[in-house]
Amino acid sequence: MSWLRLTAIMAAILTLSMLATSCGNAKRTKFGRDPTAPLESLKAADFCAADAKGSFDTSNSKVNQGTETPPSGGDSYMFGRGGGCIQRPIREVWAVTHNLDLMLWDGVDHYTASYAPKLPHGVTHFIEIHYVVDSPIGAVKWTMQWYHSVPKGSGSPQAPTRIVINYQRIDGTVHIPYWEGSIILEEIQPAANGKPAITGMVVVNKINADRTSPQDAGDTIRELLDKMRSGDPNWGPIPTLE
Repeated sequence: MSWLRLTAIMAAILTLSMLATSCGNAKRTKFGRDPTAPLESLKAADFCAADAKGSFDTSNSKVNQGTETPPSGGDSYMFGRGGGCIQRPIREVWAVTHNLDLMLWDGVDHYTASYAPKLPHGVTHFIEIHYVVDSPIGAVKWTMQWYHSVPKGSGSPQAPTRIVINYQRIDGTVHIPYWEGSIILEEIQPAANGKPAITGMVVVNKINADRTSPQDAGDTIRELLDKMRSGDPNWGPIPTLE
């Protein structure tokens, strides 16, 4: 995915790894929350609403970014919260999120992805992706898990009106110790009576990584929104219409 600028992170990893003579990996962890519930209670409609003339802004975004410390204490992290409008049907936007080549983080040299055949309750797709960045002192690796779901009361996987996509780093380099977030897609306006389909998207992105700034965390959302607006969909994993 190209949501996060990895250049500074990789430079830090290379420098620190040379000093330590090893890239170093943290212990693998389990996905630490309900895979069907968003990280925060956000509504796409708060970031995608019609103006007085009934038109939607499908070229800009509304994003807040900064630094936070968990209420329970611990290391601080960078965050981005925001979203915008996409002039595409919600199923088509969902299909773009399954175009894994398009969604690859910038700076990643290789990746492997697998769709799990056995799904947790309420989950429509469970994807584990292993990322690799080549470096002179060896490969830098990390793993993230992605869970897609259609919440109760939000239609069906064949005809959703709301989709929640959760992601979390669960294994790999110690230089990215924490990274998780949620993507929420909502049908704002179906295509009807000559009006285009409008999908709202809101994202919360939280990360603690070497040389990562609040700007990086916010740019993650802006870049994601650009891809959702123009990227090619991968219809293969999307349930067919009833």
